[in-house]
Amino acid sequence: MKIKVVIEADDEASLVVVTVSDPGWVVEASVTCSGRGPAHWPFVGRAYFPREWTESITVPIIKTGKENSEDVSKYQPISWINVGGKVLEKLLINRIMAYMYANKFMSRNQFGFAPKRGTTEAIMELKEFTEDSLRRGDVVVMVSLDVKGAFNAAWRPAILKSLKDSKCPKNLQLAGVKIEEKVSRSCPQESCCGPGFLNIQYNSLLKLNYWRNTKIIAFADDVVILTKEKTVLEAENRVNVVLDKVMEWANNNKINFNESKSQLMLGKDRYCGGKLMYS
Repeated sequence: MKIKVVIEADDEASLVVVTVSDPGWVVEASVTCSGRGPAHWPFVGRAYFPREWTESITVPIIKTGKENSEDVSKYQPISWINVGGKVLEKLLINRIMAYMYANKFMSRNQFGFAPKRGTTEAIMELKEFTEDSLRRGDVVVMVSLDVKGAFNAAWRPAILKSLKDSKCPKNLQLAGVKIEEKVSRSCPQESCCGPGFLNIQYNSLLKLNYWRNTKIIAFADDVVILTKEKTVLEAENRVNVVLDKVMEWANNNKINFNESKSQLMLGKDRYCGGKLMYS
């Protein structure tokens, strides 16, 4: 069946058509806009998000390989979000990210949920930094950091601050809306806005002032720190300085790293048969 919702803006009208095969299960959603566009819809133009559309049902899904675990972290909370809310979310996050990229606010070192960028580009960036450094005889230290909770770690005040710092239009920030809730962290899993908001929060980490021999690459919330120096001792000192800066950022943004999943790797140049080897 089809559900049709007409949202009137001035004398214009925009049509949202949602096709479902069974009540409660969405198969396809399409949006057609006319007139001056979504920015002039009542919801967006007045910075209003209907309360009913913010409600969701959370279903705990057991993660693969953790079926026998007794730890509560074995569950992945998936949110069933209102169809109208997801459509409006998609319109909002598309406009927010379009503004962020058009004004060059987003770091090019973010490769997750970014247009025309992905795992291949991230790996090539890491490969080029490492191989160029090793050919010059430098010592390379690579630290990979895993964030506890990922979507659950998203802190709304930090996201709103980034939007404000970027001078994002206030109607897209839902400015002036009073939110009556105790929860200030987390983006619901399956939320259309979640990936974009994660990138906005981690963007402030990528844009910190680092030493010129340091590079930070991110794929969503997965962060890799690369630094190079002439000796192992210098590289060790340098990476510790960078980690102190990252930890300060994490504390300010209420982010916790997973020590068991975070790794460190040391690379030095070594040649074997004319080929560059890693040790």
